[in-house]
Amino acid sequence: MNVEYGDLIEVGPHIFLCGDVMEGDILALLAYVNIDEKIDMIYSDPPWSSANCRYWRTIAKKTCESIETWPVSFDIFLSHITHPISCIAKRINVMWIEASMKEYNKVVEAFNSYDTIREYLPFSGEWTICYGSPKRPNKLLRFSQTNTIKDDPTYLSGEAPTDWAFKQDDSQLSETVFDFCIGQGMTARKAYKYNKTVYGLELNPKRLKKTIEFFENKGFKARKIS
Repeated sequence: MNVEYGDLIEVGPHIFLCGDVMEGDILALLAYVNIDEKIDMIYSDPPWSSANCRYWRTIAKKTCESIETWPVSFDIFLSHITHPISCIAKRINVMWIEASMKEYNKVVEAFNSYDTIREYLPFSGEWTICYGSPKRPNKLLRFSQTNTIKDDPTYLSGEAPTDWAFKQDDSQLSETVFDFCIGQGMTARKAYKYNKTVYGLELNPKRLKKTIEFFENKGFKARKIS
């Protein structure tokens, strides 16, 4: 299936929007058929800094000219994530966020600035993992009311940290997972592996197409609904 910016796509029970965090599209996706009432887990690897935000917007603009590449403040970017998450925090079992070694404290502070997140999704752990190789360490952050953890993911690399997160008790209890920067579909692949429904937002049509194709190759039918 060809994917264009603005497309809302159903693939079996899974729903994806090719849209923009900075344009309020997390709330737009959550509003569709009351998705906000179904999500009980979040896993996402969003851009890690202002420079990283600009990089991914520049890459996306090569696919879609209508995407703006104005200078992006990381603080403002985080606010467009944390506010909608605060609206659904009460029903979330666990939230996993990947962040940079340099900026992860800012990410924690941004989420903790909301009373509902502090109450229902308190920050409960951080681990140093590897983004592809040991030469590129980053942080895996956990927000949950429970503290039970199986094993230690420190220095796991590639998709292994995500797989580890999906095996934890509060993740296992969850039936649906939301990724607001779903990219080429690592969260989607784990959702499929662990029999969960996934909802996702992605700015870049080419990257979202990879996620759609993954499910199509598993036998799911994709259709555009807008």
